[in-house]
Amino acid sequence: MSNIMHELDIHYEEWLEIMEWVISWEKKLGFLPKKEANVSIFKVHKPEKVIINEVWPRESKQAGGWFQPWNKRDMIGSAIRAGIPAVEVAFAAGVDMQTIDWAVYEFGRANTRLSALTWFFPQAIKEGTGKLSKAKNWGVHIFYPTQIHHIQAMLDKDGKTPVRDLQDQVLTMIENNVWIARDNIGNVQFSPEIATDTDPVFLLESVRKAIESGATIINMPDTRGGTPTWYMEKLFHFISWGTQDLREKHDFIFSCHNHNDTGMAIANSIAAIRWWATQVESTFSGIGEWAGNAPTEQVINTLRQNGYDIGNI
Repeated sequence: MSNIMHELDIHYEEWLEIMEWVISWEKKLGFLPKKEANVSIFKVHKPEKVIINEVWPRESKQAGGWFQPWNKRDMIGSAIRAGIPAVEVAFAAGVDMQTIDWAVYEFGRANTRLSALTWFFPQAIKEGTGKLSKAKNWGVHIFYPTQIHHIQAMLDKDGKTPVRDLQDQVLTMIENNVWIARDNIGNVQFSPEIATDTDPVFLLESVRKAIESGATIINMPDTRGGTPTWYMEKLFHFISWGTQDLREKHDFIFSCHNHNDTGMAIANSIAAIRWWATQVESTFSGIGEWAGNAPTEQVINTLRQNGYDIGNI
């Protein structure tokens, strides 16, 4: 993790210096008014509205395994009735497919966005989108390995393939499978798995490829839950800067998904929002994989107390 942080520090300082140099020359040449000392990417961002995406029904599958289908259904219903604008109802595999069927039948006519996490294989994506397609507002969430050890474990168990070749394979998979999802739906969320422990340059490549292929939500998971807040701010700042040229042709937002292993989930969620995230993934009571996630009720209260609009929750 420390090496990854060092890499981001290097790239972050490089682009910051370059941007300051460009802005200084734009001012001298008259392209930028002198009174505008900052461009938007240097400003702390405050979104018009923050979207809360309740992911407890999916995360609970990885939280000890003792939650039953009816527990998930109760929680999905409670979240929707409470006004949560987005609910990730299940992991689209096995018995959870029944939960998707139930959620679509019960709440498919609601304005709440219903989504499911799927594997990054074409068949899994098609099965997930097929189940959700009857809902009024729905989406699919695809995750990909971007951290090098994950990539090697999934694509190169012999350890003989060069790292760059493996990364190129991942980029090709992202392009092909995001296109498959986008063909079936207008709302595709992409997550680079363990984003906070991924080489920042390859992370940016992956995010750009996903956006260019049609992803509408870019979610940055802190899967291990140990990322310091200063690093989270730099990471979102770096990714926001590296994708700003894509906003003219593509409509997308940033999202954060923070685990709470070191008690940083709430702080890191606010840090992400300050630097261009507009969606927070959280779980009721913080229940989730490992030591849990950012607790939804604390996310809501923290955002309200800091003047953010979260809608009628």
